[in-house]
Amino acid sequence: MKCGKGGVGKTTVAVSTALYYAGQGYRTAVIDYDGGHSVTKTLGLTGGVRPNHICHAYPKLDVIVVESLSFTSIVQAKEKRLELKEYLAQFPEDFGLVPLVDMVNGFFGIPTDIPALQKFLTLVSMLCKLEDEGYEYVIIDVEPTAGLERLLSNADTTVRSLRNLSNQGMVSLMTIGAKWPDIGAYLKGDYMKKADHYCARITQAVESIVRAKFVLVCIPEYSPVTQTFEVRDIIHRFNGKVSACVVNNIRGEPYEASNIKLLEPHDLPIVQIERRNSLHGGKLTNSKGILLQIGRKVVESIK
Repeated sequence: MKCGKGGVGKTTVAVSTALYYAGQGYRTAVIDYDGGHSVTKTLGLTGGVRPNHICHAYPKLDVIVVESLSFTSIVQAKEKRLELKEYLAQFPEDFGLVPLVDMVNGFFGIPTDIPALQKFLTLVSMLCKLEDEGYEYVIIDVEPTAGLERLLSNADTTVRSLRNLSNQGMVSLMTIGAKWPDIGAYLKGDYMKKADHYCARITQAVESIVRAKFVLVCIPEYSPVTQTFEVRDIIHRFNGKVSACVVNNIRGEPYEASNIKLLEPHDLPIVQIERRNSLHGGKLTNSKGILLQIGRKVVESIK
């Protein structure tokens, strides 16, 4: 999992690592969880990639771009006089928690971050599917600091909330079912009946994330270098393990060496990537060979 400040080359490192593993014959997937969709650009994919689906990129390498998708809210459904079953049909399987959050927002006015929940549940669905289908390596290009913390927090909070809801469901039905029949019907529905199954899937995905080899990525500037310690602390707080630091786009300026030296307290391998105009200049011309070289250096550092 690649983490760091935005614009430091996280996607370059994620794609490089994925390309290297695929080039070694391993079935590999790279997940763009950053929202900038830089993975497809870095891979040079000219065709459209269907969001939230496994899309083939190169031999042994597939890409998944995670997006939150639009849907008809419960308020809009009421305005359109849609039946509850039509509204709920928008949220199959792992996404069955979204309508409850939407109803809490729509009926009670409680602010909720539905797009973040959608993205997290998509990640859960994709990680479980990739594991079931036998992928050997999964690389996640995750959002900068706040996005990483939100991802790991959502993982823990979602499991606890779903378990509590499952355990207290009958009590909730008695107290709110009469006044809020839509919520009462939801609590009696298929998703809550299979809550243990979906909790297990979320837990499976969370365990995969926590077991990941996290790689900190920065450029040799003071602020991005010092931010790696903030990112490291977030990872450690959720019992994750950082495996290496990557310093990207080194230009050879005199001050860069002293900034790189600030990374030494991490006590981790430091991978240094020199600037290449064909890659770092935004041209992305003939860069696959360079990406493979970077991927090899990263993989060797985290063995």
